[in-house]
Amino acid sequence: MRLRICATTALGLIASACSNLSGMHSILSAEGPPLVDGFYIEPGDQCGEACPTFGKWHASAPSDVYAEPKKGSEVVGHIAMGDWVTTAPGEVHVRPLRGTVEKAGGGLAIDDVVYQLLDDGEGFSYEVWRKGEIVNVEAEADNAPVVHWDDVSTTGQRSIWWVRVELPEKKTGWLRNPADFEGMGPLSSNPPLVREHRADQDLRAGPGK
Repeated sequence: MRLRICATTALGLIASACSNLSGMHSILSAEGPPLVDGFYIEPGDQCGEACPTFGKWHASAPSDVYAEPKKGSEVVGHIAMGDWVTTAPGEVHVRPLRGTVEKAGGGLAIDDVVYQLLDDGEGFSYEVWRKGEIVNVEAEADNAPVVHWDDVSTTGQRSIWWVRVELPEKKTGWLRNPADFEGMGPLSSNPPLVREHRADQDLRAGPGK
């Protein structure tokens, strides 16, 4: 089990590396993590082996470029098929999924209220927010907890991956859930997004199973 403590300021802004709010106002829930437009924001380079290779990407299909990493952002540019662009880590926006611990384990106690954030993309571990701290739970461990998750069907899109991009004319912007690029690396088909699951699944093995 690994813990990351997320300190908050009186303004409700995250003051640690757990989040990059890009100057946007954060709403701090009394129980859950701080949200921006309904999403918790993870730094885009915290995905470990699930991260792609950032740098020069070659577009294999057209893509839009957005002004800001947020809902309703203006499209400020377009990438044509065949264009080369320069990318850098951005942000992963996660809509937390609330759950209650039914069997203790992995540092979680019975009746703990937790919020699922990212998983490792393969179901071996996942992160939850619990009372101001982020707990990394090893889903395959002998002492893995059992969590009853609220129904995900009404929460909408669980996560959005935003990547910083610089266009050939030096204009900068953001890509939303990029996929149609060469040069993203061998794990580009498995971006740092939250996989969907149903509340009635066996969740001893974690949210991705």
